[in-house]
Amino acid sequence: MTNLTAWVLLMPLLGFIILGVLGRAMSRQAVLTVAWSAAGLAFFFAALSFFSMLGTQPVTARVSDIVIYHWVSSGDFKLDFGLLLDPLSATMLMVITGVGFLIHIYSAGYMEGDPSFWRFFCFMNFFIFAMTLLVSADNLLFLLVGWALVGLASFLL
Repeated sequence: MTNLTAWVLLMPLLGFIILGVLGRAMSRQAVLTVAWSAAGLAFFFAALSFFSMLGTQPVTARVSDIVIYHWVSSGDFKLDFGLLLDPLSATMLMVITGVGFLIHIYSAGYMEGDPSFWRFFCFMNFFIFAMTLLVSADNLLFLLVGWALVGLASFLL
């Protein structure tokens, strides 16, 4: 379950990196393939994590926390960058990635003649990554990082 949460974030991030580095040299069809694959796989992993949350266990037993990086530690205080998956965040991950995937599909026709076709899909993948990071953050600082990245992605779009 925790690995699925990481994959939900990694798919759009990977799409963003690939399109950011190679997007200008790629054909329109290749850009669409990378962008749709990243968004579609993120939705697939979000759906898997959502359905793994369903069950007869109490909600507290269905909460999953994965630590990505131990940042600050002082006595009993520690600040980690991590992902938290509970039924609400799993639902929101499915909504974000599902709507993001549908926007990718619609935008293919809408952006057809645009010279910065690849850049739009690059930043759309970044936006989906930032939104999933915002929803799955396990502490306030990490949530603020996600919030700032959503603002940046909105500006770039």
